[in-house]
Amino acid sequence: MTEGTGICLVCSTPNSSLHFGVNACRACTAFFKRATVLGLRYPCRQAQRTCDVARGMRNGQQTCRGCRYDKCVAVGMTYAGPLRWEKRHAAKVTTTTSENVDETDVNEPSTSGSSILQRIERDYAENVLSREQKELTLLKGCQSIRRLQGLSKEVYIGNSDLTLRTLRITLEEIWRIIPNSHPSLSQLTGQEQMNIYRAFFPNFVIIDNYYRTWKIWGSFDKYIMCSATMCMDPASMLTWTREDEGGCDRGAMINSAEEHLREQIRTVAPSFLQAQVTEREVAALLALSLCDIDIPDCSVTLLTSLDSIREDTLADLQKYYREEMGLIDFSARLGNLMNICNAVRECNSKSQEFFRMQITMFDMYTTETFLKEMVL
Repeated sequence: MTEGTGICLVCSTPNSSLHFGVNACRACTAFFKRATVLGLRYPCRQAQRTCDVARGMRNGQQTCRGCRYDKCVAVGMTYAGPLRWEKRHAAKVTTTTSENVDETDVNEPSTSGSSILQRIERDYAENVLSREQKELTLLKGCQSIRRLQGLSKEVYIGNSDLTLRTLRITLEEIWRIIPNSHPSLSQLTGQEQMNIYRAFFPNFVIIDNYYRTWKIWGSFDKYIMCSATMCMDPASMLTWTREDEGGCDRGAMINSAEEHLREQIRTVAPSFLQAQVTEREVAALLALSLCDIDIPDCSVTLLTSLDSIREDTLADLQKYYREEMGLIDFSARLGNLMNICNAVRECNSKSQEFFRMQITMFDMYTTETFLKEMVL
C-alpha cells in the first residue's frame, strides 16, 4: 500500500491510499481480494452488467457485486498472491436480483441456539458493562475530572491520559467479545488473530463511541463519548491535553485536534442520526465492520471466515427486519447501515493520518507505544 490522492476509482468514496496498483479504498480492495482468492463469481443484479457502482453507494443502496468486481478489474486492480480457494466457493453464486435485499442474500443462518446478531448483541452489552465497571474503578482515584449531572449513567469529562488508559481496557474486552461472537476465528493462527484485533479495534471504538453518544444525548452538538464512562467537549480541547504537550507549537496542535474532531463528527454523526439504529443493528455494524478490515497477506482460512460472517450477518439482519420489525421493504434501513460503515471506514483512515501528523509535527505520543501499535 502506498499513498494516493482523491477518491476510490471503484466506488468514488474518499481515499488516500493506493492498493493493488490503483487508487482504491480498503473496502473495495478487500472485496476484490476476497472474490479473487476464493474464486467467487457474482451475477449482475440487473443481468445487464451496467450497474452504477458509485451512485449506488452514494445513495445508500446495496451495490451490485458483479458490477463492482467488473469495475475493480476495469480500473486496473490486480492481485498477484496465491489463488487458494475451496471447491465449495466456486458454486457460491447469488441469483437474487430483488432491489429490496442486499446482493449477498443467502440462506437463513442456522436457528440452532442463538443467531449471530443475538450473540453479538449479548456480548456487546456485557462488554460495555464490564468496561464501565473497570473504568469507574480507574476513575475513583482521579480528583481532576468532573462528572456530568442530570444523566442516568455516570459520565465524566475526560482527558487524553485517562482515555489512553481506558483504551487498553477496551482492547482487553475486545479480546473476549470476538471469540465468543465469532468462534470460527479461534481456528486462526495467533498472529492472524492479533492482526484481526489490531485492524478491528479502531472500527469498534468509533462505532461504540458514536452509538453511545447518540443513546445518551440524542445528538452530537455538545459532547462526544470517548470511552464507556468518559466524554470530550469538542470546544474545549485545551482541557483535554496536558499543558506540556505540543511545546511551542501547542496552539497549532490544539487547533489541529479541534479541526480533526469536527471533521470526524461531520463524517460520522449524520449517518447515525439518519439511521436511528437499534441494538440489533449495532450488532450488525460491529460484524460488518469486522469483515471490512484490511489485513495484508491474510490466509484463505481468514478470508473464508470473514466472508461467512458477512453472509450470516446480512441474512440474520434481513430476518430481523422481516420477522421482528415487520418490514417488507427494508432497503432504506440497510442502506443507512452501509452509510455508517462507509463513514467509519473514512473516519478510521483520516484518524490514522491525523495521528501520524501529531507524531511527526508535534512529537506527540513518543512514549505511547500502545497507540502506535493499535491505531497506526
